[in-house]
Amino acid sequence: MSTIKSVLHLMFALVLSSQTAMADDPFPKGHYRLMDVDVYPINKTRRADGKINHGKSDTLTHSLRFDVKTIAEKVVGTEQERFKILNPTETMKMTVDKPIKFKGKVVPIGTNLLDYQEFNGRRFTIHMKPLSPRSFGSIRLTNDFVFPTDTYDINFEWITTDGDLISKKVSVLIDISEAGAIPKARMQTPALDKPARCHRFLVCGQKTYIMGADGKATWTYPGETRDGYVLNDGSMILTLSKSKKHNGGAVVKISADGKEKLIFEGTQMEVNSAHPTKEGTFVITEAGAKPRLLEITDGGEVRVEFPLACQTANVHLQTRMARKLDDGTYLVPHLLDFAVFNYDQTGKVINKFDTTVPGDTEHKIHTWPFTAIRHGKGQTLVTCTNGNRVMDFDADGKVVWTLYNEDLPGQWLKDPCGAQVLPNGNVVIAPYAAGRSDPKAPKLFEVNREKKVVWKYSDGQKVGVHHFQILDTNGKKIPGSVMK
Repeated sequence: MSTIKSVLHLMFALVLSSQTAMADDPFPKGHYRLMDVDVYPINKTRRADGKINHGKSDTLTHSLRFDVKTIAEKVVGTEQERFKILNPTETMKMTVDKPIKFKGKVVPIGTNLLDYQEFNGRRFTIHMKPLSPRSFGSIRLTNDFVFPTDTYDINFEWITTDGDLISKKVSVLIDISEAGAIPKARMQTPALDKPARCHRFLVCGQKTYIMGADGKATWTYPGETRDGYVLNDGSMILTLSKSKKHNGGAVVKISADGKEKLIFEGTQMEVNSAHPTKEGTFVITEAGAKPRLLEITDGGEVRVEFPLACQTANVHLQTRMARKLDDGTYLVPHLLDFAVFNYDQTGKVINKFDTTVPGDTEHKIHTWPFTAIRHGKGQTLVTCTNGNRVMDFDADGKVVWTLYNEDLPGQWLKDPCGAQVLPNGNVVIAPYAAGRSDPKAPKLFEVNREKKVVWKYSDGQKVGVHHFQILDTNGKKIPGSVMK
């Protein structure tokens, strides 16, 4: 059998439009059997010349449109017979997994939107449009349907005359106040492509920069960094990777006017983090033969110093993002120890958060802790870099929430390193290895507690994000202490 792809045009508004064959574009000969469909969301984007493109996207920001393509097989031996679909569809169903509204009324989950009582949708039979490279089709809902901002699983189902079910599920972030077409006057304004949710943020890694909400870098640093903070006075604290200039890594402070000051020069193999505390000091971890934690002043005075109780066989995998807590103790992730250690100011281990997967006594799953964040009511969020998951422990040390790749639209958790908990409880994650296999993969993404993606950032590069800091959202500064 030869496989032929064709496209439907199924446009839903208050009236139904359908495709018909033109005299100069005859139907292909042969009998066909519908096998499958492909459905993908179409979003509006503006080209450099100001014109509007309609392209595939996993986010809808302006209207509810889904293009539909059918996959059919030609029945062998019918090549010279008149065009015919042997198993046309009789009914179609479109449902969503969350409540929405239609003309102000709540539409229950599972309702067929294309046959809704007040929408006057129509049932129809899929037909095959004349095969043409330019053929296309779409399902569109009117602006009477309102989808609250969220990620939706939208299910499309067709029943054929043979009784077979053809279905497709699409997961899409819908971030618009109303569905439906945008008036032409609005389509011509620059506001068309401004996302409803946008962040400005600092990026640390092989490249160090501040990304503006408009997608343009507003500041760059000529060096590789491992951690960083933007302080309230506009200055920055950067943890530098080891280099020819700094053989053991370093910590520097960049003032608001761009002047650089050395805070700490590494003496061993690596400096992995520098956390600015509310007291004005900096908590630093150093990896090497004698791994240690220090808390020092801006002038270099050592206030606290103690050895870290981690393994020493693999220096690079000793520690990562150490943070001082409000109670004066310290959270320190130890990767190959598979635990986040909680130290007091004397260096005594007073608690541990074990990231070992239950039953994995041989540690075959590398749930190495990278960033540990104290938030909420004594909760501790931990990114497990090589294990490709994020865990959240309650105050008693019990895992109460875990994010896996299976919870996301794709395999986005590839070595999750940096993370930040926002004031609304959402979590932003930096999968460090995301760009290696797919440069277009998200380098940062934000999920809510229901594990729905509400924002993402991609830059088209293979270089990853080691850590970051969300600075503001939609122009408003992130309030309170930075939880990263």
